[in-house]
Amino acid sequence: MYISDVLKMSEFKGFRRITNSTGKTNILKNIGIHDYESIEQIPFSFGKGDFVLTTLFVCKDSVEEVEIYINALLDAGIAGLAIKEVFYKEIPKSCIIRADELDIPILFYPTEVYAEDIIVGIKNLINSSNKYSDFQLKIDKLLKGEMGSAELGELMAEVNKVSFKHTAVLYGLQKDREERVLIDECKALESMIDAMPIKNEIYMGLYKDGLMFFLNYDEAPKGSSLLKSTLNLIDKENYYLGYQLNDSNKYDIKNTIDRGLIAAEVSSIEGMEICSYDNIGVYKMLLPKVKNIGLFKQCEEYISLINEHDKQYNSYFMETAEVFIDNEGDILETSKKLHQHPNTIRYRINKLKELLSENGNGYIELYLTMKVYKINKVTGETNPLVFLQKYFANIIITTKNII
Repeated sequence: MYISDVLKMSEFKGFRRITNSTGKTNILKNIGIHDYESIEQIPFSFGKGDFVLTTLFVCKDSVEEVEIYINALLDAGIAGLAIKEVFYKEIPKSCIIRADELDIPILFYPTEVYAEDIIVGIKNLINSSNKYSDFQLKIDKLLKGEMGSAELGELMAEVNKVSFKHTAVLYGLQKDREERVLIDECKALESMIDAMPIKNEIYMGLYKDGLMFFLNYDEAPKGSSLLKSTLNLIDKENYYLGYQLNDSNKYDIKNTIDRGLIAAEVSSIEGMEICSYDNIGVYKMLLPKVKNIGLFKQCEEYISLINEHDKQYNSYFMETAEVFIDNEGDILETSKKLHQHPNTIRYRINKLKELLSENGNGYIELYLTMKVYKINKVTGETNPLVFLQKYFANIIITTKNII
């Protein structure tokens, strides 16, 4: 959790931020109060990840010492600093400049705000974040194939408390990717689920940039019913939703999670509200991307070829190709969408096929290329080697059949 997420809390509504920095790169680990610690004590009292509240009481009688103490706190690597407007309502400009360089936000807060209220709010947020972080670590371990049978048994006992025969997975990928909002949403949904008669059949947690639901049931109709009930709880405008319901054997939970994540990624790629893994078509072969790096590399070469042609001849081949494939190769529909004569579209598509295939019969090449183009637009990554490095550093495995 980053300090920028914490500053969105209601407890900080009356705070006055004097730095440009919001702490987007600073992880919050703890909160503490500084009032009496000497300069020598600061490095031992505060450190990386601490959000510090202070009145600057220790230097209330010396304006010159304010700069010294604030710099000492910045040197300690704190995540953020909030100063109560008791003795000072401003600080030296040099401290503000340095804090911005270190991405450490500094704020002032009014005297009527109690430090205890801030501490309680942040402590609750940290505890919630730690809880969800533990869940994410377990899922990561499972997906990487590093979880033993005993640990897997413990995880299943956690997500499927009553030992139902089947465990399906629904994943909601948050569109805005804001951790603070995600935690609040998760806590609210947990409370709602806990008040429902089916609370033992649904388990949820945070994973990466989204909400992960485990739906536990014995018979197929119950699985569909649980899915509908869960979907009714979610604000669908804020998430790309994907699920794996059929063949969701609880003993193959890794495969089920993989498929739920992929379905949500396809929902994001195609701009859909909800997507079933059973209906993602060619994406079953294309995703996860790391398994098809050779294919992606070839398609990315085709993408470069089309882009170069458009640039050189001021043509619109890329736009035409995208709309053409989105409309399943329908010339008339493509011409309507692009406000072009069908013969113009037909000419462009034939030229595209010639560009991508020596024999001129390049529909398959064009189809796969535009699917890869869509995937890359969403992931923001087109270099396969860079993608592999990112993948192995931190694995992120992130249709028309709507329930």
